[in-house]
Amino acid sequence: MRWMCRGRTWLPLLMLVATAVAAQPRVSPRVALVRVKDTTGLASESALRSTLQRALERSSQFQAVGGRPLREAARALHAPAGRWAEPEYLPGLATRLSFDTAVTALLTRRGAGFRLVLRAVEPASGQGVALAFADLGKPRLRAEAADRLVQALARKLPTLSAAPPTASAPEPTLVADAPSAPEAPAPSDDAWAAAMSGVDFTQDAPEPATAQPAVEVGGRVSVEHFSYPEHLGDDRVAGRDLAELGLQVRGTTAGATIHGSFLMRRDFADPSRDRFDVEEAYFELKGTRWAFRAGRLLTSWGAASLYNPTDVLDPVDLRDPLAPEKRGAWMARVSAFFGPVLLEGYFLPVPEAHLLPLPEAIGPDGAFVARSRWVRGRLPLPEGIPAHVTVTAPRVPSARVAHSQGGVRLVASVLGADLSLGFVTLMDRMPTLRADILPVPGPPPGLEVTITGTHERLHVATLDVEYTLGKLRLVAEAAAFLTRDRRAQDPFREDPYAIGVVGGDYQVGPFFQDHSLHVFLELTHSQALAGRLSDDALGRLRRPVPSGLLARVAYEAGPDLRFEVAGALSRKGDDGFANPRVEYVLFDRVKARLGYLWLFGSAEEGSFAPFRHNSRLEASMEASF
Repeated sequence: MRWMCRGRTWLPLLMLVATAVAAQPRVSPRVALVRVKDTTGLASESALRSTLQRALERSSQFQAVGGRPLREAARALHAPAGRWAEPEYLPGLATRLSFDTAVTALLTRRGAGFRLVLRAVEPASGQGVALAFADLGKPRLRAEAADRLVQALARKLPTLSAAPPTASAPEPTLVADAPSAPEAPAPSDDAWAAAMSGVDFTQDAPEPATAQPAVEVGGRVSVEHFSYPEHLGDDRVAGRDLAELGLQVRGTTAGATIHGSFLMRRDFADPSRDRFDVEEAYFELKGTRWAFRAGRLLTSWGAASLYNPTDVLDPVDLRDPLAPEKRGAWMARVSAFFGPVLLEGYFLPVPEAHLLPLPEAIGPDGAFVARSRWVRGRLPLPEGIPAHVTVTAPRVPSARVAHSQGGVRLVASVLGADLSLGFVTLMDRMPTLRADILPVPGPPPGLEVTITGTHERLHVATLDVEYTLGKLRLVAEAAAFLTRDRRAQDPFREDPYAIGVVGGDYQVGPFFQDHSLHVFLELTHSQALAGRLSDDALGRLRRPVPSGLLARVAYEAGPDLRFEVAGALSRKGDDGFANPRVEYVLFDRVKARLGYLWLFGSAEEGSFAPFRHNSRLEASMEASF
């Protein structure tokens, strides 16, 4: 039998074939999430990775490489964790797993909120091919927001046809897409490595010119109430009732940034906590491999989440030891990136002291007198001899060359771990107190006691290590404090000592679609390098938990409800605190918190047990704009 097709018979056949070919969908690109970086220190990189990975796997526009095959391939190629996106390893991973697009994610601060940037990269060349970002009110990513962000990135890939948004997942206004032909260079690997130091290299992540205004203004308004169930019956502070306004202003141009943040506070129960401060005020110049920032800065050193003995650059308000507040310091910082190594230099021209709960006076019997609930004890004076005690406030050194302060820090990735080494020379932010006792001839005989304080030179050497294994993050910190009394011969000076912290955190989930559990555990230990560890009030402020366990468990029941329990316990089990609290987010911008701070233990001397009467009920509300 022969098939015969005349001329007119071919036309519908060709139309049918052409329609079938045109209807064939294009092959979805095979993608791998090779890097997630948080530069804010407020988010969990493992949680961000898990949420984005699931969003990629749910997307019908991608074929996502699983996290386990990616880790196995990285181990086979000896690619350290955190460096999979580097040109040395990315092409090999792409060949081994057959993916044609790599995806990286970067979380940065933006005004009063946060910005998460997704970037699609061609593995062979390392060139960016698409970019999308989302502005967030908090450093957490919801599953639906991750889906929209992945969808926005997929639409910009040149190999995909544009797909209209579905009715079930409309495109929100908070996600902006980069143009198909980027007008500026794509983010470089230098920017990722520099993020370990807190240097803001966000200008390397190009965005549409209309998406980022030249000047940004943000802020927050908060109210807070503390209630102490036990009243001390004297003039001690009975609670806290404060209102607070924080403002941020940020201006940017090509390669330059000006930033200012201001805090105004009125405490109606404790006027000593009133503040009208400039928290930060600096200008910054940035290049491809360097950055310079000068002004009043807040810095953060350390890898641990609960206690950072290596975070020594900024002065701190310790008048409430369980709610310390970092304060900005006048300094200049230079950052330079050389391959996989980041080098930082700091110069602090103005010595500044911690704010401490010190006695305002000392009674004739040696008892300390103060309104602060954190001042207790007495001066050991001879019994039966009248004494007149004069307390002189510690004098902060003046700003001159002899009192200059500075430091260096080296940050690198070694065998998949983030390693940081630092050295700082400071005028000790804690005072050295001295008591001069002179006999007064009678009759009757007595004593004239004068207490003075000075701030002496202090050297600090620091070490931070951080290593991530999937959802498990391991950390270690150590700081050696070299005081003037190297041989422990002066009874008034602090002897040299060291503090170490080891621990980690692990996140379970998400489960029940958007629930997660985050567990933090850290062990801390202090050791005298010469002499002994002081156990007086200043010693307890230097080392609040000399040896013990710190823990925090946070359960997020969806994007808006969070339960948390934090606490510490000394090695002997006789000194500790527990702080359960609940937080609820309203309208993505308003947070309400309620908690109870319980101090417990039987220790006569310690950071918590002797102050059991300071257990308190806490409530606060904060709105950001």
